[in-house]
Amino acid sequence: MPTSLNCLGLPVFTQGGIYLGRIIGVEVEAAAVRVVYYQIKKAPRWLGLGKPDFLVGPSQVINLNSDRMIVKDTTKKQTHLEGELIVEPTA
Repeated sequence: MPTSLNCLGLPVFTQGGIYLGRIIGVEVEAAAVRVVYYQIKKAPRWLGLGKPDFLVGPSQVINLNSDRMIVKDTTKKQTHLEGELIVEPTA
């Protein structure tokens, strides 16, 4: 399984095969040494800097390997972080 450092840039897909973007950042809780969320950006890799389009909680991740991340399908989007959902970042 990739570490948070070498997962940057990996493509992210839903289990249904929908492309969501690429991992542009990982928020880690240092005290517990755990991932809080992954930052996902839909722009092409070379434009992937800046504010994320989605935040993905670790419980939403089905598979993370050296080629890609697969997340649970969801139809619900929220405007704030709710650990279990793919969410849009707050303004």
